[in-house]
Amino acid sequence: MALSTKTKTFLISCTLMIAYIIADCFFRDSAFTDSNTFAVHLQSNLSSNFFEIFFIIFCDLLYPIIAAALLILYYALTFQKVKTLAFIIYFIIISYLCSILKIFYHDPRPYWVNSQVEAKECYSEYGNPSGHSMMSILLFGMIWMRYVWALAKYGEVMFLNGFFHNHTRKDDENNIPLMFPQEDNGYDTVEVFENGLQIKESGEKGTNKKNGTINKNENKSLIFIVFSICLILVEFFILFGRIYLGMHSYNEVLLGFFYGLFFLIVYYIYLEKLLMDMIEAIIMRHYRYTLIGNYIDWRVLCILLLSFAFCIIFPIILFEIYKEILTFPQLWVSNIIKYCPGNTILKMFLDKCFMDCGVIGTAFGILLGIFFTKGEYYSLTIMYSTQVNPHYLFLKEISFKKHILRVIIVVIFAGIWAGVFSIIPNNDSAYVGFFVNNLIGTFLSGFFLIMFVPIVNNKVKMEYEKDFLKYNNGDLIVHNNNSIPYEDVKN
Repeated sequence: MALSTKTKTFLISCTLMIAYIIADCFFRDSAFTDSNTFAVHLQSNLSSNFFEIFFIIFCDLLYPIIAAALLILYYALTFQKVKTLAFIIYFIIISYLCSILKIFYHDPRPYWVNSQVEAKECYSEYGNPSGHSMMSILLFGMIWMRYVWALAKYGEVMFLNGFFHNHTRKDDENNIPLMFPQEDNGYDTVEVFENGLQIKESGEKGTNKKNGTINKNENKSLIFIVFSICLILVEFFILFGRIYLGMHSYNEVLLGFFYGLFFLIVYYIYLEKLLMDMIEAIIMRHYRYTLIGNYIDWRVLCILLLSFAFCIIFPIILFEIYKEILTFPQLWVSNIIKYCPGNTILKMFLDKCFMDCGVIGTAFGILLGIFFTKGEYYSLTIMYSTQVNPHYLFLKEISFKKHILRVIIVVIFAGIWAGVFSIIPNNDSAYVGFFVNNLIGTFLSGFFLIMFVPIVNNKVKMEYEKDFLKYNNGDLIVHNNNSIPYEDVKN
């Protein structure tokens, strides 16, 4: 039986990832030592403030608050809410997994061990694998697949048309819609002909033909190359910068990079569509249970709560196990306090990694918000139909001012709870930091983003037609191609 391309790609990725993890186990110590020598040489030869500021700027693109702000901004602006939520949930899960991996590896950062390595930033949790490397390739990979790769495949992606212009000519050859890079996602596809758009309603993969081929912009290849090189350079500066700043050895950077690349491949092969379908399935089951008079779908609720409980209990078990077996050399403590004055043991090592696991609350806040929604929802077959939405990143019907006001509403409701809880003193125990400063705050941010942003948009007249979970007097309404038969509701 012949394997599909997806299966082959997945199996090859798994094999290479396992091989690299095994190799890393054998060469980690020697690579860490060699990297420290290299970092000392690097810092002595690039000792000007310019290089320090330069690498800090690039590396701080992945600082948790900034990365969260970028994702929230993207969610607030884009029309592709379901697709964006799927990525945000996955991004949060991988961030959580990164903290778990740091506990498993519990490797030091270069500046803890070698006093000659100068710490130009202040990070005091374990350093392996590099979170910046892992999360940057995931984030930039999404940008490349969503825009740069789409540019090469479909033509010039005028994804800002809807943001800056209220009216766009349908026959404009540059007005080529933003497509989904995943061709076999089961949703409607588009064939772009030289004489305009021809809709294909079958849901099958579209074919590209001349007289029937996609318009090609003369500058498409050049723009694709430039954007790709820019993303590669930014990724390189982040990886190289983490070594220069004394935060990671190159084996930690490479391990994080390959973990992130593997998770990115798995996401686009399998998990993107799975997460999108899961979001719609939760809404549709909720709708069907509402029709037959049962507001709560206990089966789905139990699955969500049990999954959430597992994600809370697992790091607690790890924390208690490793707390008994790990030691913290005084040299490590002294070097951290030297560069991070005021840091307590609570903000170092195992405790910090454990507290960072609380970020998982955001993902389940979003999922439970979707579960309890009372908003208006257009099913994916309608939301992504070329007759209804030509896949613009931003809706062309929405003015610039309205976009900005919607962003402000999202930022307030998604960020206020995480901000409030993060400043609560957590000097008593790591459990206070895990539950109060992180888990509760991030959960409320995700939950309010889904449950209350549509209500506020409705009250201040900032919603638009076919808005995601648009508030409709508290009644859950699902728009589908066909009405759901009562037999299906019963099942």
